[in-house]
Amino acid sequence: DDMTPPFNALVESGKKPTVAAIEGAAMGGGCEVAMACNGRVCTPDAQLGLPELTLGIIPGFGGTQRLPRLVGIQKGLQMILTSKPLKAEAALKSGLVDAIVSKGELLQAAKKMALGMAGGQVQRRKTLQLTDKLGADTTSRDMQAKMAFEMARAQVRKSSPNLVHPILCVDAVEVGILKGPMAGLAKEREVFLTCVHAEAGRALVHIFLSRGATKKVRGITDRGLP
Repeated sequence: DDMTPPFNALVESGKKPTVAAIEGAAMGGGCEVAMACNGRVCTPDAQLGLPELTLGIIPGFGGTQRLPRLVGIQKGLQMILTSKPLKAEAALKSGLVDAIVSKGELLQAAKKMALGMAGGQVQRRKTLQLTDKLGADTTSRDMQAKMAFEMARAQVRKSSPNLVHPILCVDAVEVGILKGPMAGLAKEREVFLTCVHAEAGRALVHIFLSRGATKKVRGITDRGLP
């Protein structure tokens, strides 16, 4: 059985608050779990991002729904479609993380935030319920969102005219914004499974795994190559 929805639901809305302590890179599924937490603390060298589109798939752990609610629709689409991560300072500025602390202070800072949530001194924010980055008025928000999605689709058609999965990814984000996060999660899952079984997805995942495998072969290097 697929454990993704119940796992992230437990992380986000379980009896105890959760805070992600991020050191170094939190990419893909790691970033998605962090976004499901009620708070995020990272070190100065941290990077967060969703690079799934480079593999021919889309974020399938709730990332298409939570990222726009943390950083805004346009920023979220940009991050997902370009697969470019945010460094710590940019993540803090955008709202993706709540604090930056030194490596030695990381766990203590995360524990302090979680205890503050449990005691009511710190607000426990459930990402799927956030709307402050989406706009205050529902009608104007939906109009602005639709424009953002059409612009995103136009950019994808121009930059990647032969790829389908980026368009499907935009569709998943759009459903979540216009019809609610639960509908969005269902759409994300549908699109993710479609992409996983698509020829392009299988090919790009094969390339990714092959590149990783070549790094383990002694005597093989790309130094000197253009």
